[in-house]
Amino acid sequence: FFVDSVTMRSPFSPEDLPLLQPEDAKDPSLANDLVFHIEEGINMPDQHMTVLITNSANDEQISVKSSGDSGKHSRKSSVGSSALFYTEVRIGPVNLNDIVTFTLIKGRSIPDIPLAGHIVSKFESVLGSTEWRVSDLVRRPSREILFTKDNDRILQRSDSDVVITSLQIRLVMNEYPQRWPEPQSSLLYSEVKHIMIITRGTRGDIQPFAALAIGLANHLGYKVTICTELRYKPNVMRLNVLVLPDRPTISFRPSGGDTTKKISSTISKKAMTTKSDMMQGIMIARSEAEFFDSEACIWHWANVLRPDCVIYGFTLANIAMILSDGLRIPIIGFVLQPTCIPSEQYVPVMNINSQLPISSKFNSHDVHKYLHKVMETNPLGIRLNDLRERRGLKKIHSGTVWEILVRKEAPLIVPMSEAAFGGKPPDWSDSAEFTNFIFLRPGKADPLGEDYVNFIKTAKAKGTPLVLMAFSSMPVERKEILKIATTIVEECQPSPAVIAMVGNQPVHPLSSSLQKQVDDHKASGRLFEGTVAPFGELLPQMDVNIVHGGLGTTAEALRAGKPVIITGVLLMDQRFWGIRVHQLGIGPEQVHITEFEDTCVQDVNTALAKDSPWASKAEEYQRQSTWSEGDGVEENVFAVERILHDIEAVRVYSTDIVKDCVPCKAITASGKALMGSGKALGTGSKVLTTAIRGAVPGHNKEKKSHEDQFPDNEQDTPKKGHKMLGKFKGLLK
Repeated sequence: FFVDSVTMRSPFSPEDLPLLQPEDAKDPSLANDLVFHIEEGINMPDQHMTVLITNSANDEQISVKSSGDSGKHSRKSSVGSSALFYTEVRIGPVNLNDIVTFTLIKGRSIPDIPLAGHIVSKFESVLGSTEWRVSDLVRRPSREILFTKDNDRILQRSDSDVVITSLQIRLVMNEYPQRWPEPQSSLLYSEVKHIMIITRGTRGDIQPFAALAIGLANHLGYKVTICTELRYKPNVMRLNVLVLPDRPTISFRPSGGDTTKKISSTISKKAMTTKSDMMQGIMIARSEAEFFDSEACIWHWANVLRPDCVIYGFTLANIAMILSDGLRIPIIGFVLQPTCIPSEQYVPVMNINSQLPISSKFNSHDVHKYLHKVMETNPLGIRLNDLRERRGLKKIHSGTVWEILVRKEAPLIVPMSEAAFGGKPPDWSDSAEFTNFIFLRPGKADPLGEDYVNFIKTAKAKGTPLVLMAFSSMPVERKEILKIATTIVEECQPSPAVIAMVGNQPVHPLSSSLQKQVDDHKASGRLFEGTVAPFGELLPQMDVNIVHGGLGTTAEALRAGKPVIITGVLLMDQRFWGIRVHQLGIGPEQVHITEFEDTCVQDVNTALAKDSPWASKAEEYQRQSTWSEGDGVEENVFAVERILHDIEAVRVYSTDIVKDCVPCKAITASGKALMGSGKALGTGSKVLTTAIRGAVPGHNKEKKSHEDQFPDNEQDTPKKGHKMLGKFKGLLK
């Protein structure tokens, strides 16, 4: 690379940076020049590249151009060319809160960027960009920087490739200003287990994994890396405030993608708000294929970090299986949407009205399996078997990923109350276990804001019942929420006070009549419009909770011991929880948000009645529930520990068995190991062949498909000399 220093107005405005925003409060005494080397461009899509570095503090831009991969500094890796040319870059002065943007441009000329109204990533030659706050950039002496494309995917060398493009930079500052952090190398904690959590989705999908990560660090001392969407990086890094001082920190790695942004599009909103069973079936089938574009990035991090185990969420099961088969890393499912696990006890797509017969052809397991296969083989998208072939793995010709995981008895943790779910289906595998609802709680109770406290205190002083409406990130428009809220305030008896949580929904102008109603009710203390609040503190203070049916919010509502009304867009598993709330007798039949205005008054009146059957059932259910106290973290953490202990115990035996393939030596060695720690074998024979075929490095390397990693019986083992494994399994039993 060589440097051309250019100072011009930055084409990036604060509105163009949705993930990182410059902070207003800056201490000029902390400002300083930032000096670093751009050392290596790895797997660049072209030999001739330009990196444009933008400083948000003063609109300064510096372009760094590559000289290709020729010359004495170049090297060729097994996956592509890497150009080396050490170049010092100095930008500044910058403050710790300033943002530095790296933009990767194909070619060696910068596009003629207008001074206003455009963002550089809109030009065809711009391949991707990434934003770093200075405080994050200087925490480590060196960084591997990845780039995000316009579609929020992590940049790869080519669309058909499986390698990630990255830029290596290294700080070269001789001294740091007072109160700037001294760069420190990331501690490897080689003596402790390293768990990698992979998950994508909305905030509600991420929070349970965050709670689990804190528990793994605090209770077990494990090193945890969370690989998820860049939007959640600040949230992940803030988790370390809750990690004990003597424990390994929780790290973040980007997976690419932005689910929140995607579901905010007009097309996504229309699809999500439909009541059609057909559309529900398509969305469920599409839910995993939608995240295939993260495979290259997640593989990259798993290959670099080599964790002891990968814990995966519902939408990344296929990617987790690829990691397990290709990198020989044990995987554990942490399943927040257990209805994805096939069972005759329920259907993949549930009717909104549980009283209706299951007659739609889109409700059947066979049709659901067919739709899954269509989405995974879509020639216009990323195909599952293409991903597997690129990693040298066998194709999956039949069955969904969840059918395979159940058939092979892969470990699955379902973090919820078995009683709340309705009991464990008899056709689930023994390796699937319920634990408890898990909640992300700060060290101390997360207090309600003063405005919430005052509203609630005023209502209770007047003897006014309280009603909450909350729909999380689901696409329910603000005007629709406020219209229903005013109806409840005006028509219900007794007239309640309503807290309407509108979240981050766009603030569009209301009609003049609705705006007047809202203003009048706010002035009289009957309506409060909120955005975010800790539900663990808010819901127990309500008399009725109207929620959208998501797992986390529904669990909080059940725990509160108050009547629950489920409404909203009723997407996927939200329908299941709507049915369960009604079956438990603590709320009415669920209703789609488009029809809720017609039933809201009757439902709220029934819930607020002195002899309300829902209220008495809700209190009784709360008293009988063993999970009504605590955050559920400990139960889920120890479930992970048990599984890892079983895998590790069998790993010891299988190493002895396979070492020389001599039956007498194997029986002797494994027998001694068995006597030494027999109780550690929780799943015993079920994990034995998994450990031998998957967990033992180097064994049977030519067999890498998922079907081979989890053989059904001893006849699938590769050599006759291993027939003794059957005898050994009997010994373990």
